[in-house]
Amino acid sequence: MVNTTSAVESLNLSAREKRLRGDFDGALADYTKAIELHPDFAIGYNNRGFARLAMKDIAGALADFEKAISLDPKLFNAYSNRGDAHRVRGDLAAAINDYTKAIELQPDFAIGYNNRGFTKLAMKDGAGALADLDKAISLDPNFADAYVNRAEAHSLRGDVAAAIDDYTKVIALKPANAMMHFKRAELHFKLGNFPLALEDYNKAVALTPTFGAAYLARGVVQRKLGNPQQALEDLDRAIEFKPNSPPAFCHRGLAKRSLGDLPGALADFSRAIELNPKYPEPWMNRGAVRRALEDLANSLADFDAALALKPDWPDALNNRGLARQAAGDLSGAIADFSRAIEIAPDLRVAWNNRGLAHHAQKDYDAAIADYTRVIAMKPDQADAYGNRSAARILKGDMEVAAVDFDQAAALDPVNAGSMTFTEFAAAITAKERGLFTD
Repeated sequence: MVNTTSAVESLNLSAREKRLRGDFDGALADYTKAIELHPDFAIGYNNRGFARLAMKDIAGALADFEKAISLDPKLFNAYSNRGDAHRVRGDLAAAINDYTKAIELQPDFAIGYNNRGFTKLAMKDGAGALADLDKAISLDPNFADAYVNRAEAHSLRGDVAAAIDDYTKVIALKPANAMMHFKRAELHFKLGNFPLALEDYNKAVALTPTFGAAYLARGVVQRKLGNPQQALEDLDRAIEFKPNSPPAFCHRGLAKRSLGDLPGALADFSRAIELNPKYPEPWMNRGAVRRALEDLANSLADFDAALALKPDWPDALNNRGLARQAAGDLSGAIADFSRAIEIAPDLRVAWNNRGLAHHAQKDYDAAIADYTRVIAMKPDQADAYGNRSAARILKGDMEVAAVDFDQAAALDPVNAGSMTFTEFAAAITAKERGLFTD
């Protein structure tokens, strides 16, 4: 006579081993045989439901978990697993209810707190998520997934430093996890700490040499750090692994532009647009390259396309203003610079450019006002003093113009200090030159 209990235990053990190997079909078959031998075996239904959930059979998994709960209403794992199934199918409220029931049955159930916190995070309940994840970590201080989820909760609440601390704890627990280095690097980047971001991206790439997103992100950081050649090399690798990535082509175009390869940059921006016509950044960047190549009609068309996709984009408005100014449309340029300033009052380059446009219109008072705003934002900007000096010369305010000229010369002795004020004033008066670009 067959020992049913022994057979069921053997089948469950076999199923577990198969599941851990990724043989879910085999595990499912063994769990089903165990249930056939012991139809009231609640754990068997729970285990088969877990296998079905891994196989994306959500309806089958839910049916098994519900059967397990009906057979054993105190089986906390079945509630937790049913919560997972509800979460996967998008019923977050039902998932929360099941995780809560699991926690009521097993108050020291760290996984239940973690899963409920993760679900609250998906519901944008940052405070509730943090409370649950804190509890999960207090119950299991080595619970890496809970630290990951708490980092996301901190990020949701804008506490980037706390999120970095949690990723650091995860890395201490799992030092070979490339994704954790990548996630921490993203946060360092967000804080503007590019050297630390670079360190983490370096580690991510070293751990996973085929990590295309890490090459892309490291390329962006290298460009921010003033290393366009290294950026280009990383972005080449990113495109090897992600040949249809619009951001990779867009950022490689920026690296090429920094290296002076305008045709190459143009080609990359065009490829990014081809891959995703609704991606505004390559439209703006291609417009800037075309402006540099003096293809003003197509440059303006690109800026128009960028602004159609992202209407209140200060950088695109500023760049279109430059193209309009180059095309002789000073009123249109001033309108674009003014709109950029209205949206982003701290966009210093737009104030300077509007000052130059007012200057070109011979509206020296307006130009002086804009240059003065630039100087207030950046007191060591030599060209703003030079431009204001020129405008004051043309107004006949020679005394204050001389003070501005002296300040420009002190800040930039190579360029602004290459002539005397008398020589500068004579040149400005004679030819109305001396307009310096930002």
